[in-house]
Amino acid sequence: MSALGPSTRYLSEQAAPVIAQSRSWESRNLLLSLEKFDEDPARDSAVRQRYMAELNALGPEELQLVAANSRDDGNLPLLWQAHLAGRRWADAKGAPGVDVSDVKVPGRPKPCRPSAIAERSLREANSSSARPPAD
Repeated sequence: MSALGPSTRYLSEQAAPVIAQSRSWESRNLLLSLEKFDEDPARDSAVRQRYMAELNALGPEELQLVAANSRDDGNLPLLWQAHLAGRRWADAKGAPGVDVSDVKVPGRPKPCRPSAIAERSLREANSSSARPPAD
């Protein structure tokens, strides 16, 4: 057995949860839904309920204006709430929903996928352990 065997096993164990959760952390919608209005869960929930009630009362044109304004201000929690409210219009009346496909979520750098990094590190470790030790 190679001296790298325990290290490779450890790396495999550490990479497994990252790879398993990668689908979730690569989902823009999931990440937007996790954005908070407030760090206090009770206040965050109250603000979400307030905005959902208000946004559901708006027409599709007004909702698009709120979404554009929240996008310009970087208010991602409000943009997400507008997106959710916009689904109602899109489903019921065929109006365009609020598109969030181009939104950049902080902490989610485009070229850096944690699962890809974990998979690459694991491949490199496995290929290193397969090589014979240098003399």
